[in-house]
Amino acid sequence: MDPFSGEPQGLNGMSNEDVLIDACPREFKGENCWRELAEFISSQGLAEADGWEYKAKDLAVRQKQMSCVQSMLDGYAPYITKMAIVCWMLSEMLVSVPAAVSGEGAFETK
Repeated sequence: MDPFSGEPQGLNGMSNEDVLIDACPREFKGENCWRELAEFISSQGLAEADGWEYKAKDLAVRQKQMSCVQSMLDGYAPYITKMAIVCWMLSEMLVSVPAAVSGEGAFETK
């Protein structure tokens, strides 16, 4: 399943949030390599950071993905559920975890 298949609903989360909750792979429901990034953007806000390499080359696709992540963060899902889905989204959106997550420096926004 594509975690970006729904529509961002701003403060109401994603249009298909219930489906995302059920479909979220188990590997994202606990500690995982995407968790630090998800928690960072949850507390500091979503901004494109240096070193982010996107899978999608199309700017419109990347913008929708960023909007979906932000809507998920802004929605009413419980924090743990929200983090799992955001980790899943990030893993589908980015080629790899940015270097800052793996201990090579702090996140820097553009």
